[in-house]
Amino acid sequence: MEQLHHAKLSLRSEYNRIDRGDDATMNEILRNYSKGEKPYPKKFAGKDEDD
Repeated sequence: MEQLHHAKLSLRSEYNRIDRGDDATMNEILRNYSKGEKPYPKKFAGKDEDD
């Protein structure tokens, strides 16, 4: 079910161009694609100092 959610997120218009969408969301989309249902490590997620 999470894969469908991420597939729908990746279709949003902000992801049609480079550097337009939210980085954390894009990381979750890409990680879900490569790792499947394995949980996303939330302790490494979030904004860093240059955001």
